[in-house]
Amino acid sequence: ETARDWDNWPAIVKTLGFTDPELIAVFARSVGPTIAWLKTFGVKFDFLPTYFITASQPRMAPVGGGLALVEALAAWCEQHGAQFFYQTTARALIQDDDGAVIGVRCAGIGHKTIELRAPAIVLASGGFEGNPEMLTHYLGPRARYIRPVARGGYYNKGEGIRMALAIGA
Repeated sequence: ETARDWDNWPAIVKTLGFTDPELIAVFARSVGPTIAWLKTFGVKFDFLPTYFITASQPRMAPVGGGLALVEALAAWCEQHGAQFFYQTTARALIQDDDGAVIGVRCAGIGHKTIELRAPAIVLASGGFEGNPEMLTHYLGPRARYIRPVARGGYYNKGEGIRMALAIGA
């Protein structure tokens, strides 16, 4: 069934653990250009040893891990006028009278309310793999024992998902 065009996969097959082959092909074609682009920001890459018995070759990764990526890209953004709000937590999405999302309400230092508005809003807050309550609610009682794959996953508490659900997503 997976040899068919993904759009024609039966619904039951789409619910299983298969990834759209076209999506994987796009990722594979984009690896080289993406690494070259990240190097323009000063990110260094190296081949790391593999620790998986099923892997046959080492994998390329940024030296310094994901933190190195964030630091390099954030520095570039700040040099080009972006403003980051550290020690600030998004609490709710702000909507206009028609229901369009126009901003986010946050809690800043000292629990001071901050409202940030923009012509376009991107909700990119991660999942909920660091939230045992949401894991249990959506995946079942034993899901609370699932550990995040990456260290940063513990910080994905599902706040963005909850904000989106609160406005009807």
